[in-house]
Amino acid sequence: MILTAMLVIHVVVCLFIIGVVLLQASQQANIGSMFGGGASQTVFGSGTLPALGKATAVAAIVFFSTCLLISFVVERQRSLIKREEAVFQRQIKEQTAPKEAPATPGGVDNPAGIPTPAAPEAPAPEQ
Repeated sequence: MILTAMLVIHVVVCLFIIGVVLLQASQQANIGSMFGGGASQTVFGSGTLPALGKATAVAAIVFFSTCLLISFVVERQRSLIKREEAVFQRQIKEQTAPKEAPATPGGVDNPAGIPTPAAPEAPAPEQ
């Protein structure tokens, strides 16, 4: 349930980021401006960001947060499933393991529990 909700939020944020990034106007067309030409409008620099830039930053934070939360929830579910499988396998082994014959009278060979007489001793050989 919580995983489904987080996945829905994650997909919505992904689509929002795609839309916001595509809506942002390109201020410098060449790639060289990325490495110093437009340094005054970085996300963490001084100055105010336009609304779309702030929305992109917030959406990116939410995106990475949902990524981490989803990974933690999935790993927790996997560990719970592994524990349940181990318990289930142990129960199957206990149920299918051959039962040891009881040491008391009334075992499989003597179901009524009647004591059996001792075998007679063989006579001593004559010399």
